[in-house]
Amino acid sequence: MQAQNVQSSGLVAGKWFVAFVVSLWASIPTAVQVLLVLMVIDYATGIMRGFVEKSLSSSTGLRGLVKKTATILLVVTAHFLVKALNLPFDVGTTLASAFIMNEVISIVENSADIGVPIPPALLDVLLRAKKMTGRGQGAAEVKQELDGPDQPSAVSGTGSIGQRIS
Repeated sequence: MQAQNVQSSGLVAGKWFVAFVVSLWASIPTAVQVLLVLMVIDYATGIMRGFVEKSLSSSTGLRGLVKKTATILLVVTAHFLVKALNLPFDVGTTLASAFIMNEVISIVENSADIGVPIPPALLDVLLRAKKMTGRGQGAAEVKQELDGPDQPSAVSGTGSIGQRIS
């Protein structure tokens, strides 16, 4: 009888924990939810890239986690600032949206370096986004590189788009 009570108590505690996590997740703005999910995907593709390139490094992985943590803290700070100063616009969501673009760029770069074929239309959008976010060199320079003789390898996934774009 006592084992059944312990099991029942554990089940109730588990349900409360799940309810807490779900309610916490639901209270987070959608842009921040998307950012968090993309950060996990980016970290996973970064690990896969390191595995494929035989360059897995715990210090590189830790540095990536530190940067992602700092990004989250910056977005959270912006959300609190909006509430504290009663601003008429949501700086936190805007900031999260900008970081979302960086995560998408990184995911595509990692995927290309792993060998995933990148469709030319996606590559064009990526180049424009990199220029808009100010990340890496400008799109004109990248397009000039890609218009060279090795363009098919960058698009087919056999080349290293990450080195050309980042």
